Amino acid sequence: MTEQVKSRKVRKQNKKKNRKINWKKVFVTLLVIGLVTFAIGLGVLYSFISNAPELTAEELEVPASTTILDRNGEEVADLAAENRTIIDYEDLSPIMEDAVLAAEDVRFYDHSGIDVRRIGGAVMANITGGFGSQGASTITQQVIKNFLLTNEKRMERKVQEQYLALQLEREYSKEQILMMYLNKIYYSNGIYGVQKASEVYFGKEDLDDLTLAEAALLAGIPQRPNAYNPANNPDLAEQRRNTVLDLMVRHEKITEEEAEEAKEISVEDMIQESYESELKYSAFIETVYEEAEEIIDDDDINLYTAGLTIHTTLDQSAQEHVEHLLSEESPVDHPEGQEAAIVALDTASGEVLAIGGGRNKDDFRGFNYATDSGRGPGSAIKPIVSFGPAIEQNQLSTYHQYLDDSSEAYYTWDGEGEQSFRNFGEYYYGWVTMREALYRSLNVPSVQNVRDEIDRSQAGDFARSLGISSIENSVAESYPIGSVNDIQTNPYEMAGAFAAFGNEGVYNDPHTITKIEFRDGETLEVDRESNPVMSDYTAYMISDMLKDTIAHPNGTASGLNFGGLPVAAKTGTNEDIDSWLVGYTTNYTVSVWNGYPSDEGQSVSSRTRPLFQSMMENLSNGVETADFTRPNSVVEVDIERGSRPAKLPSEFTPDDQIVTELFVEGTEPSEQSEEYDMVEPAESLNLNFDEEDQIIEATWSHPGSDEHDIEFELTISEDGSEVENTNLSDTEFTFTDIELGATYTFEVIAYDEDNDENRSDPISESIEIPGEDSNFWDDFFDEDEDEEEQEEESPPEEDEPGEGNGNGQGNGNGNGNGQGNGNGEGNGNGNGNGNGNGNNDDDGTDDEDEDGDGDGDDEIDEEIGIDPPPDPEEVEDQE
Repeated sequence: MTEQVKSRKVRKQNKKKNRKINWKKVFVTLLVIGLVTFAIGLGVLYSFISNAPELTAEELEVPASTTILDRNGEEVADLAAENRTIIDYEDLSPIMEDAVLAAEDVRFYDHSGIDVRRIGGAVMANITGGFGSQGASTITQQVIKNFLLTNEKRMERKVQEQYLALQLEREYSKEQILMMYLNKIYYSNGIYGVQKASEVYFGKEDLDDLTLAEAALLAGIPQRPNAYNPANNPDLAEQRRNTVLDLMVRHEKITEEEAEEAKEISVEDMIQESYESELKYSAFIETVYEEAEEIIDDDDINLYTAGLTIHTTLDQSAQEHVEHLLSEESPVDHPEGQEAAIVALDTASGEVLAIGGGRNKDDFRGFNYATDSGRGPGSAIKPIVSFGPAIEQNQLSTYHQYLDDSSEAYYTWDGEGEQSFRNFGEYYYGWVTMREALYRSLNVPSVQNVRDEIDRSQAGDFARSLGISSIENSVAESYPIGSVNDIQTNPYEMAGAFAAFGNEGVYNDPHTITKIEFRDGETLEVDRESNPVMSDYTAYMISDMLKDTIAHPNGTASGLNFGGLPVAAKTGTNEDIDSWLVGYTTNYTVSVWNGYPSDEGQSVSSRTRPLFQSMMENLSNGVETADFTRPNSVVEVDIERGSRPAKLPSEFTPDDQIVTELFVEGTEPSEQSEEYDMVEPAESLNLNFDEEDQIIEATWSHPGSDEHDIEFELTISEDGSEVENTNLSDTEFTFTDIELGATYTFEVIAYDEDNDENRSDPISESIEIPGEDSNFWDDFFDEDEDEEEQEEESPPEEDEPGEGNGNGQGNGNGNGNGQGNGNGEGNGNGNGNGNGNGNNDDDGTDDEDEDGDGDGDDEIDEEIGIDPPPDPEEVEDQE
């Protein structure tokens, strides 16, 4: 059984070895596949050809114009119709024809619309002669391309192009086809047709007047009209002209000597400068053109002659105002030689409303300062590369503290060590908040953010997400200063970037086109994406701070006045070359630049403020403008000014030391400041008079403070009049300027050394200083005065019995006392200077001693010859 199985396997293997390929079957199979593929191909080709449009003489001979509509659907431009002149073949000069055929289709009169040899030759020519030496399409095909433009896929259009080229050759003469091409072709700057190009560039209406160099230049432009624009790119245009001259030599249209002679002429010397485009709103329209090129992305399509209808975002009223502001009739006094540019867009959508590309800009597709320039943004870039990323990454508050000092004015650059810089005007403000740093546009705090606070790579991503294309990598420490060596931007980019701050952190690419309609009826709706590029708290906090650029008296744009209109703005100056002001409301964003076209050593005289104010007022007039809405992620908190870190104010904090700042929710401070808490009063004030040294020693105590450095104010008064006021840190004081007999009051107030307005309640004590030792007459006068006062207070009552006693005995010092009886109540005593003794009878009979000599009897004094006391004034004089 096993042997039989092996035998069958061997036979099968031998059959496989001996099996031969059946070539007949292979051929038949391939033939069938080929026939099927060919049939399918023919079907597809037939489908493409059957859908091809019919050729019409009018559309072939007259350029199909592209129409531009504003945001309301009103026509504002008919591109191909603006600058074109139709001529016949008889008007074409031989030199112009030779130049065109040498450059575009040297076998034009030999092929039937499609030149197979030219396709291969074009490949080789581009390899050996450089790109652009020769195109692959014939003139007939180029005519069809302009006629055929649709939004179909390229394969179908290519098939239709070949078919219609053959058909065109059958229906029209070579001369007619050549003039279809020359009357429709685009020559840059909004110019169509060779005759109009000759008039614009050389001032020659008759093509027979063209020189060889001029004809070769015109023949070379259509291949890449904007690149070979002789007005904007004379060097490239000259290279292309010379290529055409070489082709004319190769194809024996001219001699080598003629070519070399023509090459000697500079393109700049050939072009006239007096031409002005008749196209309105040229800066806006050329931006539309560039955007349409990106949207359609087809090199075979000439947008100017494609018969498109382009719907745009143009606001004609705003555009007219821009044109007026930049014209010779402008209300703004523009310095001679300075340029300016303005971009206005819708903050929420990014739709561009108006573009001013330069002062009296009248050249279409010329230099556009709003979109083409690469200018240094100066400090206008600070929110984009410094403060915005700092808030986004670290959730910093608007109160965040920076030390604005010259010692902090440095950054590192590419490993080359520290580089110094300075604030504008070399002013430094010490400790400042983020808010102050931004509205004052301080360089030091903005560099500190990049140097010390943020991830620089993420900051680069942040800037690119806002459309700043020149920042390709991380943000360098020097970027917040905004030098042109670091960052190049333009008003168009800056408008889009700042609009995102006013749109709650959502970025929209600035754009001018909403949809494009093709001639075949198809419509291309432009899909616009809104991109959240930052947290809502970042957008709101930046906007709130930038309002102070205008509203705060120290803001860099404080001269602007919009009434109650909530406008956020940022200024910038780049080394006295460029001046910027970019600002926005919730409705509109306006970006303004002015400066000199090149750095020629002239300092810019800024006109951005009046331009910005006029433009924003024009847009906002009659339009309700809401303030920026604070999101739930942001809280407003009252902070005690100068506290570091931020602290809440106490009940003692003065109102003028409380500021309201913004914090990301959850990061706000909770600790209350004790900076202005009332200082505790001094205690235990003691006064001691040292009779020997004639001084008063004052001592006191204080409970002390953990928050404050305590000092004391000591005020000393003598009999109610202040005689000394001093401040000291000790709790003792010695007063030496003593007047005997005076009463001194000491008052002590404790206060905060760092804030002398924070003062305690006063404490005070008084001390009476004894007078000098008294003498006889002083005692005498004092006793007599006391007696008289007592008599005045308690006069005796006559005829009333009473009792009394007194002292009648005296000693040698003039003091006497005695006893007596009487019927009345009373007493008497006297002090005097003298010797003797006396008796006092106080019997109620008014015979008391009145002269104060202690004897109780004035009459007896007179009789025995005792002198009365001297006049006090005389005593005083004697002393």
